[in-house]
Amino acid sequence: MLPLEIHIPLKIVDEPVIKLKIVDEPVIKLKVSDSGGGIFPIYSGETVITPKVKEQTELETAKKTVLQNIVVEEIPYYETSNVKGITFIIGGN
Repeated sequence: MLPLEIHIPLKIVDEPVIKLKIVDEPVIKLKVSDSGGGIFPIYSGETVITPKVKEQTELETAKKTVLQNIVVEEIPYYETSNVKGITFIIGGN
């Protein structure tokens, strides 16, 4: 008997449980790949960003599958001494 290859797109809406019943042959191979995001494409944009002071940053993740964490780095912060004390610079140079 030749192997039969069947591609079934799955969308898991509750707990990720799949029940299989083997009828004739006692061997079944299941391959799960991350090549697609179900009905949504995989997000391939930036995953590490630094916030800007006077500008909004938007990541185009709507209706996409994100495969890794998005890291928002800390806002740049500097302090410098001067005659009157210390000057704090937040988000700039």
